[in-house]
Amino acid sequence: MGQTQAQTHVADAVGTAPPGKGRAATVAAYGVACAAHLIVAGLVIGGLTLVVFGWATIVQPVIGVVLLGVAAQLRPRLGTLASDWPTLRRGQAPALFTLLDAVADELGERRVDAVRITSDFAVRASSYGVRRHRVLDIGLPLWVTSRPEQRVAALAQELAYCGGDVRRGTLVGTALTSLNGGMELTAARAEAPAGIWTAAPGAHHADEMSEATRDFKKRGRIVNYVLWIPQLVMKA
Repeated sequence: MGQTQAQTHVADAVGTAPPGKGRAATVAAYGVACAAHLIVAGLVIGGLTLVVFGWATIVQPVIGVVLLGVAAQLRPRLGTLASDWPTLRRGQAPALFTLLDAVADELGERRVDAVRITSDFAVRASSYGVRRHRVLDIGLPLWVTSRPEQRVAALAQELAYCGGDVRRGTLVGTALTSLNGGMELTAARAEAPAGIWTAAPGAHHADEMSEATRDFKKRGRIVNYVLWIPQLVMKA
């Protein structure tokens, strides 16, 4: 496909891309992201302070370790390139990267650093690592069943979305991973299967075991109720 024809298809694809969500939603997203990162930083600072300066007591270091554990669960995930799918670099697919560079340059977006070939019927761009390198996942079923102009249109639309979607940016994107980690931390704990703590009627201390089981389930429900509020906030 010639460069002029490719530019035409890129322009057509970008013209069909829907507009952004608006400035208010973007500002709100950045505000929530900053709050999430500040909470993680506060947990780390508070946990280290209690551990380092709280040795005179036993409770403070324990609380500090708990805070550090929560911060570890809420830490931002930068992502990696590690994958079970075949990964292509520039030297392995020069023609493909020439096309990708032409599309990215026409859009004014960052160029792709790596390409992963997947089995999905889709094209998706994302970033990974501290330097936020860009990787493009190309679904082989979509690629082999599409015409050249359709391939260019799919690439252009995805790169345009990636560059204009605040959810894929460094600040908001890493905050979303922190919130997902918090949702996992506050998820409702699964109850033990029925009968696993049930003692035989004639067993020794059967009454005490039954009473302990009821207390355990009651406390588990209380914990789930307490964690429901922060989980709802992070999900929202």
